[in-house]
Amino acid sequence: MTNESDTQNDTKLRAETIAWGDPLLRRLCRTDVSPLLLGIAYTVLFNLLRGFSAWSAGYLFTSGTVTGFFNDPSVYTNFVMGLAIFTYYTWIPKGIVAVFEGLEESAVIGNAISTKRRRKAKYVDYPALAGDMASWFGRWWWPAISFAISTTVTLAMVLPQYLELGQSAWWTAATFPLIVCLGWFLIGFYCVLLILFYSVLSIFWLKELFDNFAINIRPLYPDRAGGLASLGGFTLKLSYMIALIGMILVVTPVTRNYVAVGTVQFRWTPELLAGLVVYAIAAPIVFFAPLSVAHNAMRKAKHQLLLYIAQRFDAEYGDIHSVLEDDLEKLEHRSKVLAELESLHKMTSAFPVWPFNVENVTRFGTAYVLPLLVPLLVELSGLLINP
Repeated sequence: MTNESDTQNDTKLRAETIAWGDPLLRRLCRTDVSPLLLGIAYTVLFNLLRGFSAWSAGYLFTSGTVTGFFNDPSVYTNFVMGLAIFTYYTWIPKGIVAVFEGLEESAVIGNAISTKRRRKAKYVDYPALAGDMASWFGRWWWPAISFAISTTVTLAMVLPQYLELGQSAWWTAATFPLIVCLGWFLIGFYCVLLILFYSVLSIFWLKELFDNFAINIRPLYPDRAGGLASLGGFTLKLSYMIALIGMILVVTPVTRNYVAVGTVQFRWTPELLAGLVVYAIAAPIVFFAPLSVAHNAMRKAKHQLLLYIAQRFDAEYGDIHSVLEDDLEKLEHRSKVLAELESLHKMTSAFPVWPFNVENVTRFGTAYVLPLLVPLLVELSGLLINP
């Protein structure tokens, strides 16, 4: 049986070695339970605790001027938000491993190469790179930094906003519900930050992979992405999470306004505007940054193949002049070669240079636009409901 120290020093990239710095996530990665079921379990249990805190304080339902737990629309939006965040939190190590395993299975990763700056390759083989990668992902400071930032934001920014609501909401009307809800935010924000750190690390190590190994692009591979579909699927799933966070970001002011004044309106605040700006910039980066690494390799491979075909065509075309006065059989043979080279050039020109298909771009675009449209839809519905 493999002990923990052996697993930590294993050169093979595993989900549990990526999550090594977070003891809870490390153990969750060892289970066969799907991330979605783990996300559901976490969200249900924590919301039961939130509901219990509201019940213990006497605010399970609206009482006087205090909005009750079941009457608070943010309870339901937060349920969806927590489900998504914790699901992605438990999925991200497995998702990263799936990307690199997918590249291995499709035989995209070639031999280690040297560069102009180095006479010898930086890595002897792919397992050597995987060992360094696992070591960097498993450092304890990624969870530590995430927890420190989430604690600071919770106490310095979220707590004052909660206190401003006074006795108008169940989560601020008593101490126990307030503590539970602060914990709910702190844990959720911690998970988001850790996902972000792991995503940035995955981009870095993908660049290391593509810079230090020959990449065998396979244009006719069944995934229609040159054998790199695992990377495209990974970034698409990440963009879904970012889009959902953006959706909750714009829905939260609506629910807060409803709790405060009882009307459906969009409360524009400086932090909301800042959040939307961050979302508008971050979402495309999360989707395209990992893909751009592969894009450069795919574009280079396509260019080199087209150049080789063009050179061969030029050579054959130059030789055809020498057989114009010869017998027709030689000329016919040369003409067939030129036609085949021209057909190969056209086929190569159609090869993809991005590791995703058109459907992925459409899905990302739809998910990206929705949070930006919500404020307009809410304002329009507010005018119709509250003329």
